[in-house]
Amino acid sequence: MFHLLKVFLDICLLRAPPQTIPKSTLLQALTLLTYVVANGFLAAEELPGWKAVLAAGVDALLLVALAQTVLWVRNTPERVTQTVTALAGTGTLLTLIAMPVLAALQHGDQANVIQALAWIALVFWSIIVVGHIIRHAMSVHFLWGMAISAGYWYISYNVMYILFLQNNA
Repeated sequence: MFHLLKVFLDICLLRAPPQTIPKSTLLQALTLLTYVVANGFLAAEELPGWKAVLAAGVDALLLVALAQTVLWVRNTPERVTQTVTALAGTGTLLTLIAMPVLAALQHGDQANVIQALAWIALVFWSIIVVGHIIRHAMSVHFLWGMAISAGYWYISYNVMYILFLQNNA
């Protein structure tokens, strides 16, 4: 367990590629489950319970769709399991780091500039981590991975906004 946590941390720090994760559908399912749970708790800051869980599930489906699509384009479907596991595992880790920052922003009397900057830094770092994973999964240049990651973030944000946040704003 500790070894896997270290691998996900190393991927988040751009020190390891997603190929260092064991290829296991059980591990993939467990990381997707933890991703949904963590993101469900994070979404609960903005949404009521059942909508938060639904939003987290949609987010996980978008993550799987990203991996399936980019690896289909590169004709490397054998990398899907490790890529999804890397995306979900690092996403869970980054979400756990983001929870106290978002909670402080949501429940503070006034928005603290440092907390807001920390939130922005976490968003950018998550885009970089996804770009890092995608570049290794697709065997492309880091800039391509970043472009795909930024496009994914844009699409994901808009899908989530339209489905869950549009009427709450």
